[in-house]
Amino acid sequence: MYRQLDVDRTIETLKRLCNRISERFPNSGLGCVAEDLHAAAGETRREISWISRPHYPTRTAVSLFLLILVGLVAFSFAELKQELQGERLTVSFLVPLIEAATNELLLAGAAIVFLFGIEARVKRTRAQRVLHELRAFAHVIDMH
Repeated sequence: MYRQLDVDRTIETLKRLCNRISERFPNSGLGCVAEDLHAAAGETRREISWISRPHYPTRTAVSLFLLILVGLVAFSFAELKQELQGERLTVSFLVPLIEAATNELLLAGAAIVFLFGIEARVKRTRAQRVLHELRAFAHVIDMH
């Protein structure tokens, strides 16, 4: 029901608040803070718009890295298959081979998990910067 703020109504309310403060307390510090808060609300609207949209350059770079990663894994297995042709498999040869293959697959999996989280981390960092700025405004208003 009331779990989200409407950005347009918030900006409208802030503008009304700025007008009321400047009428009652002309040239006051609180009026300047209110004007700054109104300007920050407009900037926050742009940030929210940027955060809510998909970030295609990041997604393209992640896709490119994933293709390279898949190509490297395929190349490794092709080299391994060529190496094993005509060779007798012994335990002393098979154990390090399994260990290396497991290590490669685990690292590839970790890289995939890292790559899929890049866009969310970039957006989260940007959102935290905006929230920090708004929190600073709250502290200044509290002091006034």
